[in-house]
Amino acid sequence: MKYRARSKLGDYLEERGITKTWLADKINADRSQVSKWCTNDVNGVALATPQVPYLIMVLEVLDCKLTDIYEIVDQ
Repeated sequence: MKYRARSKLGDYLEERGITKTWLADKINADRSQVSKWCTNDVNGVALATPQVPYLIMVLEVLDCKLTDIYEIVDQ
């Protein structure tokens, strides 16, 4: 079985009134990167996920758990 991630990051940010630009600035990333991390394809699979250093920074800046912003889906 192949596992992939579904992004919940966009919803997480929106629910808290946080912009992608703000997050990008906080972690020194491009807004377009953050936008990709927030987007799922038609099958509900994340188009892209952050590399581990960025992921750690996102979790620290947002003070959240990994499962708050991503979940595993089987494909």
